[in-house]
Amino acid sequence: FRTMKKITLSVEGDTGGKSQWTSLIDVSNAMPETVKTAISIDQYHGTRRYEIAYNITLCPSIFARTRLITFFPRYQIVNLLQGESLYIAQDGALGSEMCIPPQSSVLFHWENSSLDPKIRICSEFGSWSRGCIELDKIGVTAMRIPSSISAKPMVVQAEVRLATKKEDSAIVVTISASIQNMNPLYLLKNVSQHTIFCRQELNEEGYICDDGFIWTLNSGESVVFGFDDPEVPHVLQWTWSNTSRFVSTVEVDAMGSKSTIVLWDG
Repeated sequence: FRTMKKITLSVEGDTGGKSQWTSLIDVSNAMPETVKTAISIDQYHGTRRYEIAYNITLCPSIFARTRLITFFPRYQIVNLLQGESLYIAQDGALGSEMCIPPQSSVLFHWENSSLDPKIRICSEFGSWSRGCIELDKIGVTAMRIPSSISAKPMVVQAEVRLATKKEDSAIVVTISASIQNMNPLYLLKNVSQHTIFCRQELNEEGYICDDGFIWTLNSGESVVFGFDDPEVPHVLQWTWSNTSRFVSTVEVDAMGSKSTIVLWDG
């Protein structure tokens, strides 16, 4: 008997299209339960890319001679919002959006293998997020989702993490509400006597324009903050009510970072 045991596999998509066959996969050695190996399989005569993960374990007790090969989707995206559906799509292929009802999840594959492995988010009554979430980069961020029915910004926290051994995927992306009394990632607080304006981006001259969403904080007000685009530098530009320019900046991820505006009345 050969000690080296290998298999190859292909995927049939939900629209009937099939993928190419993978290169040979060695299944002779068992893995720890927490290890899930990812493979990418491109569609045959198409642009889609199927993302699969697999794990090889020994069956328990008297069945220990049997190797159990389990296949998982690589990505699982979870909507933890209460009463709010979300739409997701690969950046650059927004016509292939998928709906995630509240408190549910979907499995995700790439619509176009030539595009970057990033997704954008849209609320049920809004437009697509300006920024993206990179699914191959572990971490957590806060981002603003545009809304067409509310002037109040919708801020979500998106976390990309490795799945546990009990979760049926290799990577889990959770999208949850960023709420002020539940330890949000970023909170803007105005303790001055003036109205403060903030935003993530600015044009070359620094004047207020439509480059990014402008956050308005009245005196004594606190608001949960999310980036328009989490992938660009996390620098906040801010100014006060009697000027049309963003005159100061602060690096929000650098502890101790600060900036000061001196006003005529102190």
